Amino acid sequence: MYLGKPSITVLSHYVHGFEHALTLAHLPPQEDEEEFQHFKKWLTKEFRRANLGWHEQILLLVSREDQLGRERDESLEEQALEHFFGLLEQYSVLFRQTEERVSIVLEKVAQETHLQVQKIIADSRDVAREQ
Repeated sequence: MYLGKPSITVLSHYVHGFEHALTLAHLPPQEDEEEFQHFKKWLTKEFRRANLGWHEQILLLVSREDQLGRERDESLEEQALEHFFGLLEQYSVLFRQTEERVSIVLEKVAQETHLQVQKIIADSRDVAREQ
């Protein structure tokens, strides 16, 4: 992906264009696209700003951290872009951990279900023998 300049807003335009193209082509979302949708929801939850887009939330966060209180300029856009990738990495770690936990729980449920099914089959055989 080439953005032309390091800017969270440019990245946002690229992502919106990509999502729009997928919609127009009637293509189903891929796994990584679904993860990105969850990332955007996670950002909204983290920053409690449902009325802002994901890139605007990051810009707001970075501008609050900016001690000089500068107007939004290219350096702020670049800082926000760097912050975006940090947040994306943080989310990816959380997402993988959650996925692993869910996988462990599902495996346990599958094992317990298999044992229960085996017991039901054994019980039904015992009942059939008794008759």
